[in-house]
Amino acid sequence: MKIGITIAVCLFMVAVVPLQASSLLLLDEQGTSLGRIPQLVRGEQQFIPLTVLASKSGWSLQNEAGTEVLTAGAFVFRARRDNPFYFLNGQCRQFVFAPQEWDGALWVPLSGLLESLPPELLHRHPQDGSLRVRKAAASTETESPEPSGSKEESGLPTEPASPSAWTMSTVIIDPGHGGKDPGAVSPGGTREKDVVLDISRRVAKILLAKGMVAKLTRYGDHFIPLAERTKFANTNRGDLFVSIHCNSSKVRSARGCETYFLSPARTESAVDVALRENSVVQLEENALQYKELTEENYILLTMATSQYLKDSRDFADLALQEVVRRTPLPRRWVDQAGFYVLIGASMPAIVFEVGFLSNPDDENFLDSKQGRQKIAEALARSILKLKSQLEAEARQ
Repeated sequence: MKIGITIAVCLFMVAVVPLQASSLLLLDEQGTSLGRIPQLVRGEQQFIPLTVLASKSGWSLQNEAGTEVLTAGAFVFRARRDNPFYFLNGQCRQFVFAPQEWDGALWVPLSGLLESLPPELLHRHPQDGSLRVRKAAASTETESPEPSGSKEESGLPTEPASPSAWTMSTVIIDPGHGGKDPGAVSPGGTREKDVVLDISRRVAKILLAKGMVAKLTRYGDHFIPLAERTKFANTNRGDLFVSIHCNSSKVRSARGCETYFLSPARTESAVDVALRENSVVQLEENALQYKELTEENYILLTMATSQYLKDSRDFADLALQEVVRRTPLPRRWVDQAGFYVLIGASMPAIVFEVGFLSNPDDENFLDSKQGRQKIAEALARSILKLKSQLEAEARQ
């Protein structure tokens, strides 16, 4: 079986050699950097994600019964996945290649957008190849529904409005497991799903108090499929995705925290952690979709998000530093592996294992309100540091 999968992956790699990933610099009308936007290139065709373009430009993007509706000024652009026909202000037109969807982000041919929208709204600079956009005066987007639960149930305050100028403003916090999936359970009965939800809510409250937008993939004890978590992050235009988990081991002396970003695993321990976290798909109704991801689309998705690799790796190290510095949890390592929950995130993304429920010392710390608050404060501090770094880079 392993040989068959290996051959399938190798064959597919040959088929997708022409597909390359890179990014474009996005500037406003005054030439101020709005950050970079990812692109997939096949031959002369370039695809960009509408979610990122809308987020950085302040344009409205809504999903209406499977159709992505982008509103930029007086222009309304409608497109669907796998459908080469699109509508601009009600007039039907056709792409050379049909848009593709990966984990909630619709990637459309850049040439079609440039041909459809007037140059004063979107154009490509002839000298440096950057994209220039006219930013919206104010955001017109409405709140996307939460995947499960509600903010009223959680007691979280109302989120502040997104700023008109681009910043790293929206953080998606993913409390691992939930509902019928308890995650790791300590000998004393402490459940991973409860610990990480409490930590996530505490991180969100801190960030909201700092003026950021913080959204949780679940606000209560609900089961959320792994693919839906990243899809939620993309749909809600996240600038950062943090999936919080607790660790477990048969070796009770094992303790401490570790972080991971999405890339092929290099160590046996990283493989073990990813396998354990990925095993939740056995509880999902549509588990077969992940077979397709591991054998084929995984290659495409990691290419599509490769521009965020450095930022993900840097944040994984930064988050680990802050938590180790401000808690008694020992530092283990920053590593990489193929976590399903990170695949397709159009933003820097990490998995944070905050401690071992199988270790008595870690369990006592994780089971206390003081311990969870210290972890939340350290994580929030690392997010705010990353925000300062990325915004400074965007201004250069």
